[in-house]
Amino acid sequence: MFDTKALEASFKQLTIKEAFLPMFESMGMLASIASSPEKISPAEWIEQIKVIPNSSPDFENENQLKEFTLNLAKWWNYCTSNFDEGSRIELPKQIGLTATGNPNKALKLFAQGYLRGYEWLSATWKGKLQEDENRWEFNFLFIGVSNKRKRYCHTTAIK
Repeated sequence: MFDTKALEASFKQLTIKEAFLPMFESMGMLASIASSPEKISPAEWIEQIKVIPNSSPDFENENQLKEFTLNLAKWWNYCTSNFDEGSRIELPKQIGLTATGNPNKALKLFAQGYLRGYEWLSATWKGKLQEDENRWEFNFLFIGVSNKRKRYCHTTAIK
């Protein structure tokens, strides 16, 4: 099960804070990637949440690395399993609106990360949307041809 506090504790550590995007921005990006029509491996997306892609963060020790990646993986698995099942994800309580109804800082960062993930995978999304549009056009065309054939068969049978 995903634990926001455990991930938050990881992101508060200086070495992680310096090497990766803010926690809520990273979470938004991972949620976006998890909702993508194409499966993206953690080895691919981890580079996208680094402040400097393809850099090697200086983890304090092996335990810090394991804890950080485990907590990220739990959020990733939570998102992918819910999206795969057609369910919604429940955002952590810190992500929301202010008393005046405006997005709070956590929500802004989450949205920024989500958009960043979409931009990174925009070709994948465009391809999927085009594929769906082509499938819809084919189905529409097929239905039209079928209806014409039915009308032709029907008028031929009446004669």
